[in-house]
Amino acid sequence: MKKNILILCPLLLVVFFNTSTLFGQEVVLNDSIIRFYNLFHKIVELDRDKDSPESIHKAYLDYFNCGLVPESVIAKNYSGYADELAAMGDLDKAVVYYDKAFYSKHLLPSDFNIEGIRKWFSEDTALFQLKVKEYQDNFGKIYSYQELQIINELYSMLSADQLSRQYCKQHPDRSLLMFSDSLTMQRMIALIQNNASSDNPLKYVKFAYFVLGRHAYSCYPKMWLQYIEPMERQWLIEGKSDNVSYARNYDQAIIYATGEKSYFGEFDDYGNAANPDTATVNRHRINIGLPPLKEKKESNSIFITY
Repeated sequence: MKKNILILCPLLLVVFFNTSTLFGQEVVLNDSIIRFYNLFHKIVELDRDKDSPESIHKAYLDYFNCGLVPESVIAKNYSGYADELAAMGDLDKAVVYYDKAFYSKHLLPSDFNIEGIRKWFSEDTALFQLKVKEYQDNFGKIYSYQELQIINELYSMLSADQLSRQYCKQHPDRSLLMFSDSLTMQRMIALIQNNASSDNPLKYVKFAYFVLGRHAYSCYPKMWLQYIEPMERQWLIEGKSDNVSYARNYDQAIIYATGEKSYFGEFDDYGNAANPDTATVNRHRINIGLPPLKEKKESNSIFITY
């Protein structure tokens, strides 16, 4: 990856990249990683369809015990299982998995304090308050100084992103959003380049990265393709990334950058550029552990389900 970071003009950015070499490089994951993603899709299906609690529990345990990817990758879904257990009223077991998520660095104190978890713990406020205090007290002990800096940087970028959008609701000015998103993209690139030893420095505040990615990648898709896509592709190959997020980001980037049709899906997140060649799209999807188009579930939101 190139070490230089572009200085972006506040109001106008013209970037000339040769991105053609990125397209058509078909990502093919090994069988164990694909089986891992298939297990995850099974969990999503069961959760969406609200099958029996026993089936959901078994699917999660199969996922945790699959032995197909590093423990650090499995750990990011401990909090999802904890949420399921809490929603079912099994707070004692839920806390066990919230602890696993927190101490494996996949749950921030702010995540535990969200409204959904408050609701589930409403009948045991003392337990809820105890866990919040425990996580707050231990937050600075389990993360390194470098990791805490990354977390603060991501939160800072998210705050700036939201502030610019709130301002533009009252004072419509596209140039401000372009300026804000250009700074976000610069900071994302710098974050990756300055933390080369990390598996994925963008993983620590997943919601922040999701929001920032949607905004910055659609404004500066060629920069994503040049600087961030190669890293995300490697994380995907190693089983350390999210195939859904990678596919969605890739489709969004190539549609906005080149006007090409979607590569992994029928549309990008906003329903643009349907690809009529479903056979090719399905091959790309299956190669990274996504189900064929006919098996994917449609979403009721603006986010197209991959």
